[in-house]
Order: sequence, then structure tokens, then C-alpha cells
Amino acid sequence: MTLTDVFDKNSEDGITNSIDSENPLTINIAWNSIPEAKNYTVISQNSLALGVNVIPEEATYKHPKLLRKT
Repeated sequence: MTLTDVFDKNSEDGITNSIDSENPLTINIAWNSIPEAKNYTVISQNSLALGVNVIPEEATYKHPKLLRKT
């Protein structure tokens, strides 16, 4: 799903923001109302392979939180 296996560790709290509103995982889930994500792995948008859809992302820095490969 990624072009590299090198990722950064995050120490900031992240608010989750839904991106793919048509995905079954986002329907009827208020992603921005869940608690902040802590210590998640940062995956750069530039390191994603083709055919990977971001479902929710971190609202401030736009780090993908959940990915789906088509």
C-alpha cells in the first residue's frame, strides 16, 4: 500500500476527519467525534501506492488514518 517502509512516529494528538463519505466504514460514523488518536504512525500521502484510498485522515496534518486498496 505504500512505496516505502520508512514511517515517522507521531507524538501529537490527532483529530480524525472522514474523507471517503461513500465508504461503508464512514457511513453513520462521526469520525471527528471520536477521541484524539495518540502515538499513531505517520504515513506521508506521497508514499502511498496507486489505487490506495484514504478513508479518514488526521484533520490538521492530513496524515492517513485508515487506508483501503482497490
